[in-house]
Amino acid sequence: MHTTNTVTVEDIKISIQNILDLDKKEKNPKVIGMDEGWSPYLAKEFLKKFKISTGFYNPSTIGEWYAESHFIPLSDGDRCK
Repeated sequence: MHTTNTVTVEDIKISIQNILDLDKKEKNPKVIGMDEGWSPYLAKEFLKKFKISTGFYNPSTIGEWYAESHFIPLSDGDRCK
């Protein structure tokens, strides 16, 4: 995954290819065993039923991926019903 700033034409080409590759993976996600953790695609779907939507996944500096959502109030008792 190319994570530097997009400055040159080549950077733009790489960024576009990364987007196309990620779109293809989302449309045909790989099966993740429970011993490996959650499938990011299933996790996103699971969270939707709690009205929590995540953005796209980003690579972390430790070789893992993460997605973020908007902050939600924890005092809202209706959130997890």
